[in-house]
Amino acid sequence: MLYTATLLMCLIGEPQTYMSCEITNGQWKFPSEGACQQAVVFKVTEMYEQTRLLDKYEIVDIKCTNWLQK
Repeated sequence: MLYTATLLMCLIGEPQTYMSCEITNGQWKFPSEGACQQAVVFKVTEMYEQTRLLDKYEIVDIKCTNWLQK
């Protein structure tokens, strides 16, 4: 299996467009969905504790995408 983690974050109170949204990755790849989800939790916690990013941006979507079939 091969999973990637992606967070879509947009400026709070703004229309969700190319200019007001950002995509961030937890890491490049993960061997399981569980590892991917753990990376997402770590990334969100890190952003909350170490930056003021979540004061300006809201998380719109979170995905752990499986790129390979079983």
